[in-house]
Amino acid sequence: TAHALYNPTLIVKTPNGCSDTFSVPVEVTLPPVFDIDTITVNAIDYPCGKNKKKLTASIPDAESYSWEMGDLAVTKLPGNPVEFVFFAKGTYNVKCTIKDLSGCIVIDSITIKIDCSVGIQDVLAAKYDLTTYPNPFGQSTNLSFELPNATEVKVSILDMLGRTIKTIDLGRVNAGKHNQSLEDFGAAGSYLIRVDLDGQSVYKQVIKQ
Repeated sequence: TAHALYNPTLIVKTPNGCSDTFSVPVEVTLPPVFDIDTITVNAIDYPCGKNKKKLTASIPDAESYSWEMGDLAVTKLPGNPVEFVFFAKGTYNVKCTIKDLSGCIVIDSITIKIDCSVGIQDVLAAKYDLTTYPNPFGQSTNLSFELPNATEVKVSILDMLGRTIKTIDLGRVNAGKHNQSLEDFGAAGSYLIRVDLDGQSVYKQVIKQ
């Protein structure tokens, strides 16, 4: 149906031959068309894959927004704009469903390509023998790493949106093998452990069940 003003008429006839008519103007509005804009944010924290993206739908002030991020965890986010960390290397089909103020529901999607996984820094992880166990875990997991020489160490827990949940500043840590228990993750889901040491960052993805 085209976008236009219509004047439908209702005709009522009774068994004894009486009839009446009633009409009311009705305006039919076409569903809006929108675009999805995406930019990289926090590139300094994710220099390899530029994994954190900010996505904005071009329709402002709608009644509701629902984003499906296309990841293995089937993450759904409300609101506009949204920010999200795409942990793994690959291509993601992100879908946005909008209900505007007139009640129209429209859907659009965008493809996002991630060139490098956040937690796949094998060379760095191997250099420091950095592991997390158990993984997946229940309430807590243990971070293990080995330092070839004394250095400043800071451990951060980040959620799927790239927000820092907790930071543990270990200060200057001596050379050798070290273990650090990590908890206070919050709800079940995927998290990112970032270890800053020797002037660089090493990442590990963990999953809380």
